[in-house]
Amino acid sequence: MRGRYAFCAWSVLAIAAQPVGAQERDADVLRPGEVRLSAGAEMWHIDSRFAENGTTSLTPELEIELTPSTLAGFNAIATLLTGFLDETNDLPEAMPVDSSTLTAGTLSLDAAFSVRYLPIQLGVGILPRLEIGAQLPVYRTERLFRDYSLSGGNVGINPDSLANTELLTGISEAGAALAGGPLLPVTGSPLAVELQQRVLALTGDRLQLPDSAVTGPELREQFPVLPPSHNLSLWHPGDLEVGARLRMLDNFGAAPFPALGEGGVHYRLTGFGAVRFPTGVRPLPDYNIGSPPPAGFGGGRVGGVGDLFLGERVWISGGGSLQTLGGADIEVFVPGENGPYSEGSSIATVRRDPGNEANLWILPRFRLAPTISIGATLRSERVSDGSDEFAGVEMPLEGGSRHSAGIFFRYTMLPIPPEGGLKLDAAVGYTGAFAGSAGVDAPSTAYFQLTLRRLFRRSTPQVE
Repeated sequence: MRGRYAFCAWSVLAIAAQPVGAQERDADVLRPGEVRLSAGAEMWHIDSRFAENGTTSLTPELEIELTPSTLAGFNAIATLLTGFLDETNDLPEAMPVDSSTLTAGTLSLDAAFSVRYLPIQLGVGILPRLEIGAQLPVYRTERLFRDYSLSGGNVGINPDSLANTELLTGISEAGAALAGGPLLPVTGSPLAVELQQRVLALTGDRLQLPDSAVTGPELREQFPVLPPSHNLSLWHPGDLEVGARLRMLDNFGAAPFPALGEGGVHYRLTGFGAVRFPTGVRPLPDYNIGSPPPAGFGGGRVGGVGDLFLGERVWISGGGSLQTLGGADIEVFVPGENGPYSEGSSIATVRRDPGNEANLWILPRFRLAPTISIGATLRSERVSDGSDEFAGVEMPLEGGSRHSAGIFFRYTMLPIPPEGGLKLDAAVGYTGAFAGSAGVDAPSTAYFQLTLRRLFRRSTPQVE
């Protein structure tokens, strides 16, 4: 059981691409009576993993030789071939041949995994220095094999199953079933040469054999090869988070940032915390190909974020958070005893206990104009060890780390004047992972976030 399940636990614990536009990007806290509504669109794309040196594909454990023992259904063809050879071993022309050398070839894959993620956030200022809020995302996932090729095979598609069957009907039961099957040895291969000699001795005629080996798409038509070549889920909700932000320290008041023309050094520090409810749905089974959002896990998150304003144009934000998730039952792909395409491969339910996740980030920015700024994103993520429990066996999931960098542009109409009004804030950007532990996915993310803020009642000066 451990050997069979090792495939599922092969990779480092999946570190899902976390929301980018929705992360705690600065230490601003809403004033009493102020409301913030944010909606975003994020596209996560994953087509590689980090390795000891550079990156590798998402599917190294799926790229195996397809033989009668490793490909479900292929063993039936090998059995028929063995049966026919055994029936005809007493022919004078018969020569020893090993039917176990039958192979469809070594499989090569090029897979990609993407997530379309739409975070929706609501924040309300209720007291000086304190706001409460909630976040509920919706998302869909897509898994796609862009290339599915075979090399080194010695079987191909039967070019004329009807004529081949008629040739051996009444002469050899195993031979007739083999001749009418979907695959036959390729012309010129040792198996094909011996097969033709025996058929010629029995019938005086030859089988119609394939001239080339079976291709990946042709093989998919003949056998239910897992995992599916393409999965596109419906839209599903993620996990609901309800939390609060508390501004603990600052030296310039409640404005989002100093106005242009205001020099000096300004700073502020805000703490935050959130409770996570397992409202999310995981739309696709986990095939260990790409990292879906960790939906369906309850837990909590705490952290802090600070801003440092150096004069009127340079602004640096930085922070960190720690997230703890409880266990949840999820569906995963479990391979058979002889690999992911062999008999016994199935979708099973396992109990996953993910490890704790720590995040650190820093966002240096430069204000080009009162409403426009450009900035960079540097981020580091670390997940501690977790575990999966399957059929009463607990398997460890190794932790790992990932580091990302990116760039973004921001347009803002802030600050809101004391008399109130509706203001717009928008950001667009891109981040990409550049380093990580072996086995961790290397995602790239493009995002857009739109925020509307309104002060619904006249603000009175705050005593800081």
